[in-house]
Amino acid sequence: MNRSFDKYDEVICVSDSSKESYIKLYHGGKANREIRVLYNALDLSSIALRAEEPVDLELSLGINFITVIRLSYEKT
Repeated sequence: MNRSFDKYDEVICVSDSSKESYIKLYHGGKANREIRVLYNALDLSSIALRAEEPVDLELSLGINFITVIRLSYEKT
């Protein structure tokens, strides 16, 4: 198995379940070093503030869709 993650100074996961999956997949269920979890890595307040800023878009005639999403299998 490719152990390239072992070459990094630190491994940070975004959730406890992703940490558990990482340890199971790459370390046979037992971590050989500390693996941290960083929750809510996105600055949601900054995103909310920027959402209030005016946007200057040149839209075409007809129907225009602007979509911002993050599709993620584990979130379903």
